[in-house]
Amino acid sequence: MENIFAYGTLNESTVQRMVWGRLISGKPDVLVNHGLSRIKIDGREYLVAVPKDEEMLAGQVLEVTADELALIDRYETVAYRRKLVSLKSGVKAWVYLSNE
Repeated sequence: MENIFAYGTLNESTVQRMVWGRLISGKPDVLVNHGLSRIKIDGREYLVAVPKDEEMLAGQVLEVTADELALIDRYETVAYRRKLVSLKSGVKAWVYLSNE
């Protein structure tokens, strides 16, 4: 199993059902020294995590399979890149950051 840190649409039940076909309850956690920015994709705005000193980004740790992680990669598109991070709790999780 893999951990992902979800701070945006991956926390939404409709997105979870659409992307990997089931609901996942997450555990609250925090990504230190990161905040939110916005990007436009096909005319729509989305949130994206970006490094920001002394800020904290709240989200959820979701446990997914390797196959589900591949589905999330496709959902997030090339606008995002996946990076393994240590969260405030010490948990290691994948997070999707701005690809810019």
